[in-house]
Amino acid sequence: MKDEVNRLVSQGLHSVPAIMSRIVPLGYTGKESILRTYVRSIRPPAKAKQIAIRRYETPPDKQSQFDWGIFSYIDVRGTKRHVPGLYVTLGRSRRGYLEFALSADIYGLITCLINAFFYFGGVTDVFLTDHMKTVAIGATRKTDGSSTHRWQIWLFYWESQSNSAE
Repeated sequence: MKDEVNRLVSQGLHSVPAIMSRIVPLGYTGKESILRTYVRSIRPPAKAKQIAIRRYETPPDKQSQFDWGIFSYIDVRGTKRHVPGLYVTLGRSRRGYLEFALSADIYGLITCLINAFFYFGGVTDVFLTDHMKTVAIGATRKTDGSSTHRWQIWLFYWESQSNSAE
């Protein structure tokens, strides 16, 4: 029976219940705990865990990220309500800013971003965002594949008068 167990383990089968289901029809009458002890002794050692992705560090004042989230709450009447909130994160320090808005439209976005700029004390060079509707709708495509968004128009004003954010 050891030869059969060794063959199964060498083929990569390390599950004792699976091995048991294959060797009982061949005449194995032992207990699962005995098999478990034996498999543990012949099983190859587990591979060392690989290091996850190395963190990408950005220089100060270089980038920030923002995105809408929908938050739920129950009002005083017991009705479940939803309110949008914009979360802005600085790339280097990971400082965050959350503001709730009446609407997740372009006006809510601009208002929340302006307040975030005041909170952080300036504007970063780059803004990262996903393809949220507030940003994507109204964008104009350029021939090089990049795009200009409605909110970038007012952003140029802030860039010219900003201090560092981090």
